[in-house]
Amino acid sequence: MSTVTVTPLTPAAAAQLVNCPQCWKVPGGPCWPWGSHLARYQRANRRGVLSDDGLAAVVAGLDVIAAHVIVRDGAR
Repeated sequence: MSTVTVTPLTPAAAAQLVNCPQCWKVPGGPCWPWGSHLARYQRANRRGVLSDDGLAAVVAGLDVIAAHVIVRDGAR
């Protein structure tokens, strides 16, 4: 019997699996070279790709919680 090891996605990687409702960036890369909109993380959470704990970790590093805020590599 073989064992499969699954590595959990980082919040940034999970967010890149969905399109961004703020700028409509398609899945596969960040909204901007330096990060993605918080709205994209929120959408990933609603779709079940990003856990509530993962979203909480992203939001914890923000000064302003608004959809248009750019999250840099999972934390601002």
